[in-house]
Amino acid sequence: MATTLSDLMFLVRSEGDELTSDFVLDDELLIYINNSYRRLNIELVTRGIYELNNVDVTVSGTDTGFDVPSDFYKAKGLEVTSGGTSWTVPNSEFRQRNDKNPPWRFPYGVPLVTWRLQSDRIEIVPSTHAGGTYRFWYHPEVIPLVEPTDIISRWIDGTGYHEFIAIDAAIKLKTKGDYPVDSLLIRRQDILASIQADAYKRNMARSVTMTDSFARSSQRW
Repeated sequence: MATTLSDLMFLVRSEGDELTSDFVLDDELLIYINNSYRRLNIELVTRGIYELNNVDVTVSGTDTGFDVPSDFYKAKGLEVTSGGTSWTVPNSEFRQRNDKNPPWRFPYGVPLVTWRLQSDRIEIVPSTHAGGTYRFWYHPEVIPLVEPTDIISRWIDGTGYHEFIAIDAAIKLKTKGDYPVDSLLIRRQDILASIQADAYKRNMARSVTMTDSFARSSQRW
């Protein structure tokens, strides 16, 4: 059964020994829970357990890139498509912004470009060849919980680590009352250790590889 905001509020008060107290009102508790919810998402993504979304974007005219989606958290990758075939567009840093200036090679009719995240936009470099059809892959931010019946992200619920939200928020609750939180800190650390261990077990097909960074940066197209 999906975990709701109401479920989390009960769990937080239970873990914080505040079931019959109004020391922390629901509005403040909601802030604790959403902050802990976002932190869990960060912890999972950092350890390679994440939800992955994508959006197709067409860049044309004088556009030099596109805005990231409203639920954007972290960039994962970019592809450019031409004639029904997709190619991975390499990521570049600001210091590399002029590395791909003309003369240009056009393998398969696709100009050689790179991309970088700049503020809330994906900028295609160089901008003179930004036009094209792209697919942007990204990790989404979690949607804040508001109503008692709101449910946490299905994929986060499926990991079984939603207990982290209750424990982390309970630590905030008890800290405000200047109560000891040692046992909760240990439990939170245990959950993080489980997340770390699970990250290595989820994809048993993954192997240790070496990346030819020189060849990738020199663009063998």
